[in-house]
Amino acid sequence: MLYSHGVNAVTLRGASALLILGASWASVGCAAVFPQYTTATREIPSALREQGGFTPPPDTLHHLGVVSAECPRQTRDARNWDGDGLPDLYVVLIRNGEEVYRSPTTQNSFSPEWNSASAAIDLFVRPQDVLRVELRDDDGPLAPSELVGLTEVRGGVPSEARDAGRWTLRLEGGATVVLSSRPPEPRLGMGVTFEYRIDYVSIVSVSEASPAATAGLQAGDRVVRIEGTPVANMSQIEVRQAFDRVMMRDLTVAIERSGSAAFEATVRSDALYNGR
Repeated sequence: MLYSHGVNAVTLRGASALLILGASWASVGCAAVFPQYTTATREIPSALREQGGFTPPPDTLHHLGVVSAECPRQTRDARNWDGDGLPDLYVVLIRNGEEVYRSPTTQNSFSPEWNSASAAIDLFVRPQDVLRVELRDDDGPLAPSELVGLTEVRGGVPSEARDAGRWTLRLEGGATVVLSSRPPEPRLGMGVTFEYRIDYVSIVSVSEASPAATAGLQAGDRVVRIEGTPVANMSQIEVRQAFDRVMMRDLTVAIERSGSAAFEATVRSDALYNGR
């Protein structure tokens, strides 16, 4: 009887320890997950375009397209490209060491051309940035691509290449890449990604060329009121709808920011440019 009682006591103590340990694991492994949303955008209606008055894009934001390339007939060590002598070419844009764009591959051509509508990106290129342009030959999924040529550009996009201009780049190794450049197309929208936190909205990120950025919103801000209504009194859907209405009208929000007093900001219904 005493032996049986001892086993039960040990078992109970072990069970209690497991429950405590399980609760600890639960508290560590089940961090709160909040719904995250990115505000919607829409095209600017032609009637509004004609009226004008929208904020233009920053001078450092460009719609860059890959137009064409010219490849030497042989590799640098006098070999034929691929098995049939024809390269499968694509263009890579690398800004400050990070790849930001890769064009589609054009098969079997020394002089490929691309549809600029699909081979394009809205990209910030600032004077202090280093933009590296590479032309590469795709050797298939089982082999690394071969570098045809490259060049590095400093000082931003040259003025003669802006506003529907062409930008011809001479790469070392004898190759050439032609890019197009024009201002990016504006859209309407607020330009933020946010989390709904029940009693406030946490701003996760703000697009650099957006009405939210112009209004002074920053990542880490807490939006506590929207048009005078406390976020605590609003549902997720109501918050999302309020933010998305910037596509049609201005929006006033009350913000709490670490290290500063609460303040109000008005986000205008204005042009949004989603540059990378």
